[in-house]
Amino acid sequence: MNIKNKQLVKDAFTQVVESTIVDEKNIADFFHSKYQQNVDGVKLDYSGFIEHMKAQKSIVSNIIVNFRNIVAEDELVFTNHDVIVTKNDGSIAKIHVLAEFRIAEGKIISCDELTRLEQGAPEDHNIGSMIE
Repeated sequence: MNIKNKQLVKDAFTQVVESTIVDEKNIADFFHSKYQQNVDGVKLDYSGFIEHMKAQKSIVSNIIVNFRNIVAEDELVFTNHDVIVTKNDGSIAKIHVLAEFRIAEGKIISCDELTRLEQGAPEDHNIGSMIE
């Protein structure tokens, strides 16, 4: 088990995903410049991820991540978690997420995610991959 990589992913969620602002320096502390993300078939690179964060933060007032399970082995971290989103209009979406993260050079270099909207409007299904 790799506790350091597990903590890296948890801290990235706390400091980047749950943050109400997009701080590119903070993102760079956790995500490798060669970062690749695949969420439900939507692929983003590092700059696309930053645009995703900006788009998401523009419609969201609060995000809470609750881990059901998180497992780390070598450079792999697997999470099973829920994301509860409060949008600016007061509506709430709950998304169940299964994600596989890869770590390289002390940063997250890739994420492969499957999401399921458990609560919310149909248009909320892409909160995990939306870009402006």
